[in-house]
Amino acid sequence: AHIDAFLVDCEGADWMVFEQLDLQRYRPGMIKIEVGALPATEIGQVVVKLKTAGYQVGFQAEDIWAFA
Repeated sequence: AHIDAFLVDCEGADWMVFEQLDLQRYRPGMIKIEVGALPATEIGQVVVKLKTAGYQVGFQAEDIWAFA
């Protein structure tokens, strides 16, 4: 299966959803995750997972944007 974009906006459960995504198997070209309701530790986990998978990561307002 091919995924062009993966968007997460789960009102505080964003990391719990995103951590389930296998970035080795499914490699979306673009990922957007709302992190405004997440604690700093979970935001850090999101960034580490994305960078480890080779994504370019940026922040805008309460969102993390990542591009393959």
